[in-house]
Amino acid sequence: MRNIQRTQAGKQAPASRAFFASSLALTVMMLVLSFSSVSAEDFWKRSYLCPGNATHTEQKSVWPGSNLLQQVTHLCNNQKTHVFEYDRNGKLQRIRTFNGGAETGWQYYLNTLSGNLMRKVMITGGRMNGPEETYYATGELLSRGQYNYGVKVGTWIYYHRDGRKKKTLQYDGRGFLLKTTDH
Repeated sequence: MRNIQRTQAGKQAPASRAFFASSLALTVMMLVLSFSSVSAEDFWKRSYLCPGNATHTEQKSVWPGSNLLQQVTHLCNNQKTHVFEYDRNGKLQRIRTFNGGAETGWQYYLNTLSGNLMRKVMITGGRMNGPEETYYATGELLSRGQYNYGVKVGTWIYYHRDGRKKKTLQYDGRGFLLKTTDH
C-alpha cells in the first residue's frame, strides 16, 4: 500500500462546535451529491474546517498495483476525523467518522455498483449504538431498528420493496428476541 500525505494549515473556526457541525454537514452533503458533480476531494477542500489553528492532514493510500484510491483519511492535529474507503474499482464504499480518535458518529456503507446507500448506523466508541437503517440495492428502505452498545433493542421493522411492512421483531433491553410478527 503506497501512502501519499499532504498537509496545510487549518482555517479559523469560531468554536469546536462549529467543527462538529461542519463534519456532519460534510458527510450528509457528500451522500446527497452522490459524487456525481463534485469529487469527494474537491468537496472536502471547499467545506472542511479544523478548529482554531489546527492542522488539516490528508493521507491517501492506493490499491497495490494500481493508482486507484483504497482509502483517504482526514486528520485534525493528527487525529482522525473522517475515513473514506474505496473498493478495488475506485468506487466509494464506506464513510467512517471519528471524534478524538475513536470511531463515533454515523457510518455509511454504499453499494459500489449503484452508488446507493446500503446501510447507515450510529457508532459510539467503536460500537453500534443508536439507530440503523438498511436499504435494498435499488434504494428502498429494507429495515430500521436500534442498537444499544452492539445489542439489538426495541422494535425492528423489515419492509417489502414497495414500503409495506414485512416483519416486526421486538427485542428486550438485553438483545433477546421477544416477539416476531409477520405482516
